[in-house]
Amino acid sequence: MNKKTLLLFIFSFLIIFVAIFILWNIENKNAKIEFYAVIINVNKQSYLIKPFSSNKLISGYQEISITLNEGLKVGDILKIQAENKILETYPPMVNVISYEVIYSLNNNPPDSTIPLVPQDTPPVVTQ
Repeated sequence: MNKKTLLLFIFSFLIIFVAIFILWNIENKNAKIEFYAVIINVNKQSYLIKPFSSNKLISGYQEISITLNEGLKVGDILKIQAENKILETYPPMVNVISYEVIYSLNNNPPDSTIPLVPQDTPPVVTQ
């Protein structure tokens, strides 16, 4: 094998390696979705949520079922990071990677009300 052929082989290998690395990063970036939702029903560790999202994957669903730790209440607003796939059950389900309680009735006086959150707008709550 002459020097020119060897350099061409190494260059081709590097190009393929870089392309695979870029495609792998794109795939992993799309493996998660993030959206806001309000809890509308509680059943032990299962929660029925109504998403507030313009994300194409989530926006097609009125209600989604998730499983989280106990202690959340109807009306709590969550910021959810989930896997980028929805199980087509009834109600549809997503696997939650992490979540954050953005608004909770537990942290506010009893006379407070659930904030009205327009569709496609993440809630902003000051504490």
